[in-house]
Amino acid sequence: MDWARLTRDQVEKDSLPRLCMVCGDPATGRVNKTFVYIPQWVEYLYLAGIFPGVLAQHFFGKQMRVSCPVCDRHRSHWTILVWIASAGWLLAAPFALIGLAIGAAFWPTNDSRTIGCIIAGGAVGLGIWLTVLIRVALTRVKVTKISSAEDEITLERVSEIFAKAVANPKSSRPTS
Repeated sequence: MDWARLTRDQVEKDSLPRLCMVCGDPATGRVNKTFVYIPQWVEYLYLAGIFPGVLAQHFFGKQMRVSCPVCDRHRSHWTILVWIASAGWLLAAPFALIGLAIGAAFWPTNDSRTIGCIIAGGAVGLGIWLTVLIRVALTRVKVTKISSAEDEITLERVSEIFAKAVANPKSSRPTS
């Protein structure tokens, strides 16, 4: 994966290459995504409390909306992370029930081992969820900088093919 710097002019004139931002295949559509950039030092203010962090994020955060070219396979590139993060914690309950079934099957009269199996099953479910969540979060296209004038955005983890096409737009266009 690579990075690409997009100008506001490229974004507003819809002159991004017709290549999937994620994999580099021909784009079949676009997904509107508002990228939010928060300077790293703002994150440390949350250690001082929620109010200083929210206040600094409001005044120093920047955002830019980009109509991202994507292929059919990557249409839900950003929403899948939201779904996994939002609903994934529900995995603990089914795994706790599996743990209960295992505990009841092996130790039908020992309540302490059954409770241990419930806790272990829930922990396994949460572990699976966190593993998947981290994997998806570490592979998504994300913003690394929005310029102070908000006229440029730098995206990380884009396809190398897309990054080269953005850097050299004349070579990426088919000749007639």
